[in-house]
Amino acid sequence: MFSSPMMGFRRSCVVAGASVLLASCGGGDGGSAATPVGTKHTVGGTVSGLAGSVILQNNAGDELKLTADGRFTFASALSEGAAYEVSVRTQPLWQFCTVTKGSGKASADVADVAVACSAAQAEVSLFAGSGAAGSATGIGSAASFSLPYGIIFDKNGNLFVSDVQTGILRKITPAGETTNIAGGGISSGPVDGNGAAAYFDGLGGIALDAAGNIYATELSGNRIRKITPGGLVTTFAGSGTTGSADGPGNTASFNSPGGVALDGDGNVYVADTGNNLLRRITRAGVVSTLAGQAGVTGAQNGIGSAARFKQPYGVVVDADGTVYVADTFNNLIRKVVPVQAP
Repeated sequence: MFSSPMMGFRRSCVVAGASVLLASCGGGDGGSAATPVGTKHTVGGTVSGLAGSVILQNNAGDELKLTADGRFTFASALSEGAAYEVSVRTQPLWQFCTVTKGSGKASADVADVAVACSAAQAEVSLFAGSGAAGSATGIGSAASFSLPYGIIFDKNGNLFVSDVQTGILRKITPAGETTNIAGGGISSGPVDGNGAAAYFDGLGGIALDAAGNIYATELSGNRIRKITPGGLVTTFAGSGTTGSADGPGNTASFNSPGGVALDGDGNVYVADTGNNLLRRITRAGVVSTLAGQAGVTGAQNGIGSAARFKQPYGVVVDADGTVYVADTFNNLIRKVVPVQAP
């Protein structure tokens, strides 16, 4: 049959069009399938040895907090061929975590990133003080202390130190600069006042409230003092005479009060060391005895005055209001919880 050039041209066009269609659909002789447009890949792996919480990040942005060993996957998937780089954003407390197989290009789902955590070692260094007894202020070793005792942090990272021998409440900034907040040195008795015009008698334990006020015990003065953020010192509770009387303000008495702590409502707890008592002071300054019997030692558990201590010193309060006491000469840690009165 006669084939015209036009018919041949049409036949060639049909074949060529079919080839293009097959190629676009992934067909053709021996050709590999093309990756679909918009393919995404996840990035993940495993963490081991974790004892706290660690925050990982991928490409310095996608963060993931982990609190236990096991597998993990970042929330954000990556486009085909995109780079990934997994690193530790925040280390666990007293642990160090390292990342292996943490970088590359995502040509498939990544599941072999390995995060291994292990215990940190303790490196001791000098923060403040020269080692010589004194009351000098300054940065680092330019400052001096004499029998530093209580120590606490505020929310800004400043340290406060009760310096017993000098009778001065000290402040140390995160940069290591030591200044004096209150106390004019050694005096024959406690004196209220601002800054150096105030005097302490055996400055002991210290605690901080939510407003930045510091509460300090006086080992020799038998008082609880309050120091404002501006350095104003007042007597919060205690007459100064040795005793165990409950009551408001200066009608109450203590005997060598040691440790001090606060609960979430601003109530103050005092380990009344010389009396073998645990005392509580409301925000209004009213003192009561929570546990123990004045002048009587022992290690008995019980409610209120049926319990016994032997020169307790350290005291802390948890978020639930439970009080823990270091019962010093009994070599015990005691737990004190509120119970309903019979």
